[in-house]
Amino acid sequence: ATDSSNRSTSSTSFVTASNGMTINFTPSSTSNKVLVLLNANIQMTANNTGAVTVYRDSTNLGSSFGFGVSYATVNMSSGMSACYLDSPNTTSATTYKTQYKSGESADTVYVSTSGQTDTITLIEIGA
Repeated sequence: ATDSSNRSTSSTSFVTASNGMTINFTPSSTSNKVLVLLNANIQMTANNTGAVTVYRDSTNLGSSFGFGVSYATVNMSSGMSACYLDSPNTTSATTYKTQYKSGESADTVYVSTSGQTDTITLIEIGA
């Protein structure tokens, strides 16, 4: 899935980046793995942090900091990439979605800025 729509948040909790960065997926076996590939562009205001993660349904696949945090001493954009091997252990329909948040300062964070296209890709791997 891809999205190039500029979005923003001041939330210090993860929020959905966009419906365009959501994939509904049904694994073919409970023992199969899912390789999650994420490329996202995030822009922060000066002295702020921003984080990007992927949720499988209600489970954050990253940490409380997502798949990494960017810190800006000046207004700047930063590319973030993640590669995660997930074990969903289900054959039910599952939703993977990209989420992002601002740092503790609650300043505004933007995704898909400056014409950049963010992507999330899922690859099922047989056991």
